[in-house]
Parts: sequence; C-alpha cells; structure tokens
Amino acid sequence: MKKLLCLILCLSFALRAAELKDEHKKLLQDVRQSMDKLMERSFDVHMMSPEINALLQLGLQQQGIRGAIPLEYFLLGIRGDGGFTKAVLRPMNNNNMGGMPGMGGMGGPEGDAQTNPLEEQFNKILKDTGLSAMLAKTTFLPLHTVTKMLDPQLYPMEVSNENEKGLLLSFQPTDQKVFSNRIKQARVLINKSDKTIVQFRLDLKDPNATEKKPSAVLIKLAYGIQTAEDGETYTAPTWISISQSLPAATANQGGIKLPPVLNLKFSDYSFQ
Repeated sequence: MKKLLCLILCLSFALRAAELKDEHKKLLQDVRQSMDKLMERSFDVHMMSPEINALLQLGLQQQGIRGAIPLEYFLLGIRGDGGFTKAVLRPMNNNNMGGMPGMGGMGGPEGDAQTNPLEEQFNKILKDTGLSAMLAKTTFLPLHTVTKMLDPQLYPMEVSNENEKGLLLSFQPTDQKVFSNRIKQARVLINKSDKTIVQFRLDLKDPNATEKKPSAVLIKLAYGIQTAEDGETYTAPTWISISQSLPAATANQGGIKLPPVLNLKFSDYSFQ
C-alpha cells in the first residue's frame, strides 16, 4: 500500500512539473510565430565563418588548388525548407592586370572592378563537396524545426529552470530526427524579453554513440531586428555557434565532416 501511495505521489509530481503555466504557453506561441514569420520569407544573408573558410580551403587543396582564398563573404540563401551557399570573392581590379599581356582595356576604364574569375570554380567546389546544402541544413532549418517543436500539444514539457530573464524547458521529441538520428532529449533556453531561442541542446539516439562519446549538438544564438524593403521587421540571427560531439560516422554529412565548433556571423539580410 505504501509503495502504491509513493508511486501515485511521484506520478502526480511528474505531471505537475510537466504542466506549463498559461504565461509559458503564450511565450512559446510568440516564439513560434516570430520564427515562422521569418522562415515564410525567402531571403539572402551575408555569412562569415573561419571554420567554413578552412573547409573550403581543404576542398580546394583536394582539387590541387593552392593559395589563400580572396573571400569577401558567403551568401546564404534560404528558400522554405531548402537553401544554398555561394562564395563571393573580392572583385579584381584592372590595375591588378597591368602586367598581364593582352589584358589592357578589358572590362571598361582602368580601375573598374570585375568579378573574380575564380568565383565560379570556388562555387562548384562548394556544391560538389556538399558544403552548400549542408550549411543551410545546419543553420536556419534546424532552428526552425526546434521552434516548431515548442508546442505543448505535441510534447509534454518540463520547466527545468526559470528566472525573470529566461525559461529553460526539457522535453522528448522522439519522433523528430537531426543528422539522420532520432532525438532522445531536447533542452531549450528562451529569452523572455526578445521571445527567442538563445540556446538548445539535442541529445541523439545514435547507434554510433558510446558512453565516452555521446551524440549531442549544442547551438547558441544571438539576434537582431532586420527590416525588409517593404517595411516589415523580423527578428533574425546575427550569430550562430554550433558545437557537436557527434561520432565520426554521424558528423560526416554528405562527405563533409562537421568541425567540433562552427561559428557563423550574419549581416545584410535581403528579403525577397
């Protein structure tokens, strides 16, 4: 009888812990609506990342190309559930061609900037190595996926911690997948004032994982207000940091091995 009473009390406590207050539900709704509003638009954004530079440099070396990359920025395009990445190289100036036979007078007046002839080759490597598609799949798209999970009608959620600035939730969206593996546990930290996800950790049911090498992804974010030409405003990431402890077989995405840490800065949003 005592064991049964203890079991009932424990179950009662667990149910109370998982139950969200009305103010929590309203906050989650606002977070979902803000991200849905952004992802309903097609947009391009400038992106910089030293880790991506290193991956592209490695891809070039594998193609037998040596030397530093004259990179201006990466252009990340988000189109619904898909996307692309392009490398935009620093333009060449006619003044740089003065010593090259037969190049005088090409491309307009002296000093005019021209598209770097290596740009097409660099972008072919981005596409062929899988980097172009991978960057869309590991940045905005998983953020949108996690945001859509923040629905108490889909998953029971527990408030793990809370103060006046933030709300930390835990839940088990075991029907969802990232990196081809089901999610075992999700922990999401929400900024109450901005109504944004500032951090989330996903623990995966990964057959390649071990006790010493668990399979997990931690993503941290910062945001800014972006204004479209039509006057609409959006809360959009200005910085994303992706840390992962994935086993080698899982970290290898389409022939590209994700680095342990990937830092990305975003600027100059352009909405379609």
